[in-house]
Amino acid sequence: MGKTLAPETREPFGLAAHEPLVVDTRGEEPPRPLVLVLEAFNSLAEGVDLVAVTDRRPMMLLEHLEKVGATYSCERGSDGSTITYIGRR
Repeated sequence: MGKTLAPETREPFGLAAHEPLVVDTRGEEPPRPLVLVLEAFNSLAEGVDLVAVTDRRPMMLLEHLEKVGATYSCERGSDGSTITYIGRR
């Protein structure tokens, strides 16, 4: 995966344009995971994809992504988390 976006600072660490931006919100209380992922999505540079790691399937996020025409896919992590791969069309 790419580099991690620190939840407490929301500052990227050493991102290259071709690496996905990873936002790990496991352990965060709602609505913080949604807010962090949407902030990251809205600030994505062109050509950079987003990977969101959440405690559960992010239903409200997926609804938003559908509305804005983003592409996404979800898979279950080995620890029971949900990994959502997000891109812009």
